Amino acid sequence: MNYRNALIGLAAGDAWGYQVEFTSYAQMRAPVAPPSDTWVISDDTQMTLALEDALRPGQSVAEATDAITREFSAWAHSPLNDRAPGNTCMGSIRNLDAGRQWFEPGGAIESGGCGAVMRLLPATTDDERWVGLTTLQAVITHRHPLAVISAIVLADAVRRPGGPLLPQAVSVLDSIVDGSWPGLAEPFLAEAVAPLGVDLPAWLADDAAILREHLVHAQDRLAAGATGDPCAGVGEGWDAGTATALALMVAEAPLSPFEALQWAATSNGDSDSIAAMAGMVIGAGASSATFWADAG
Repeated sequence: MNYRNALIGLAAGDAWGYQVEFTSYAQMRAPVAPPSDTWVISDDTQMTLALEDALRPGQSVAEATDAITREFSAWAHSPLNDRAPGNTCMGSIRNLDAGRQWFEPGGAIESGGCGAVMRLLPATTDDERWVGLTTLQAVITHRHPLAVISAIVLADAVRRPGGPLLPQAVSVLDSIVDGSWPGLAEPFLAEAVAPLGVDLPAWLADDAAILREHLVHAQDRLAAGATGDPCAGVGEGWDAGTATALALMVAEAPLSPFEALQWAATSNGDSDSIAAMAGMVIGAGASSATFWADAG
C-alpha cells in the first residue's frame, strides 16, 4: 500500500465531493468539476488526520483507545470543525467527553453510519494490528456491527489494492461470517472488542447480509457501465455499507483517476465521503510518487 498516495486521493476526493455534498443529482447539470481555487477538505479528511495523530507503534489497546478519544475530541472542539460533521461522531464524542466509555450504555452511539469507514486509513498501516485498530477506531464512535464489518472489508481492500475489488470484498466478508478469516485471530482485535462481550463473527453476521447485498448491487451496477449517478441501485453512502460498496465500485471502474473521482463526486448521496474513500483505495494501489500529479 502507498500511504501517501492513498492520503492524497482521500483528501482530493473529499474536497471534490464536498462542493456538492448536499446537492441532489437532479440539480447537477453536468459532471462536477474539480475545485477551481482552494481545495477545501471536510470532516472526512480532518478525522483521518486526527486518527493519524493518535496512532503510534506499540500502543496497547488502552493507550490507543485513550489517544483516539483524545484526538477525536480535539477535532470536535476545533474551530476548523465547521464542515457538516456527522451527528453520530459528534454525539458519541460528547458522550465520551462526559466520561463514558465507548462500550458502556450512553457511550458510543449504535450506528452503522459512514463515519466509521471514511477515516480508517491510518489504522491500515500496522501489519500486526491493523484489524484491531480498524475495529477500534470504528467502535469508539459507531458501536454497530455494520460499521465494524464494513470498516474491516474496506481496510482489507486498501491493504491489498488492485484486482477485482468487489469480488474480493465479498469473499472476505463471507469468510469473516463463517469464522475462517485469518484476521479474526489477531490478538489486538480480541482485546479491543473484549468489552463488547460478544462472539465477534456472530455479532458481525447480524449485518453482514446487508453489506453483502450492497456489494453485489455494486457489482451489478459496474457490469452495467460506469455512467450516471453512481448511487443508483446501490445506495447513497450515508451508511458504512453503501459507502464501502460505492467506494470499491468507483475504484474498480474502468476509469482514469480523474474520471473516477469526478464520477464519485457527481452523486445523489454523500459525495465527499464516497469520493474520499474511492480516492483512498485508488491511491493505495499507485506506487509512483507522482501518481496524482500525473493523473491530473
